[in-house]
Amino acid sequence: PADDATAKSGISIHRTKTIKLSPRTSSSPQLAIDSQERYAIVSGPDMALYALESGTKVGEHRPSGSSRLNSLSIDPSGTFAVCSAQKVVSSTASKSKSAKSSSPSNATRSHRVHLYRILTGELVATAGGHGGPITSAIVANDCRHVISASSDGTVFVWRLSEAIVSDING
Repeated sequence: PADDATAKSGISIHRTKTIKLSPRTSSSPQLAIDSQERYAIVSGPDMALYALESGTKVGEHRPSGSSRLNSLSIDPSGTFAVCSAQKVVSSTASKSKSAKSSSPSNATRSHRVHLYRILTGELVATAGGHGGPITSAIVANDCRHVISASSDGTVFVWRLSEAIVSDING
């Protein structure tokens, strides 16, 4: 069947479930699954939470403004999701009413790391500083740091607050 694949070695994989994503999901969604395999989080313009067992959407978060969520991962406890967000920010020059001001070249982009509480969608923390789009953001295995990489050639290591570390470690 079309749902199965078998390698020459005889090892096979079988599709067991299909989850239909919301219409607002981008053509290139990011996906992360918690370590207990209870939830899948999909990001694009929104961040949606799906129960893996039932395949149903159990939550959705829409970031404010024109932010687009990218690069998604979940901390080892399954409590927080970390993702990158890119938002177009108008420059001072673009606030004038001239026709030229609506040009995309007069706007800058804000590249930030966002930390969300998975079950509520609450934005817990945000940090910025990269000069280009963030291509990857993860919670480190020590559960005390977020690490982000950017197309500007930098990797940042962010220390999480003790309150967040305490939530992760339960």
